[in-house]
Amino acid sequence: MDLFRGILGYRPGFEKGADHFNYIHEEFNIDFEDMLFVGDSLKDYERSRGFCNFLGLVGMFDEEAFRNSGHVGHLITNREEILNIVQSKS
Repeated sequence: MDLFRGILGYRPGFEKGADHFNYIHEEFNIDFEDMLFVGDSLKDYERSRGFCNFLGLVGMFDEEAFRNSGHVGHLITNREEILNIVQSKS
């Protein structure tokens, strides 16, 4: 199973959020609803809204903070849980 086609980081003019999501959509022909953004901040969640699915990593912010920001999806406490979430969706 091909889970990752690329891992993107910051560079000037190419920031987390719309820049990355649009690049993935255009470069790899992946629909936004098939993307998953794993983030550990409320800002990460805000960036995903209107674009793609979001998986919150609890730590910097707790579950209550993610829920209060409007996130109703999955939350994890460690990165090892990502694969289980992704595989349950396929």
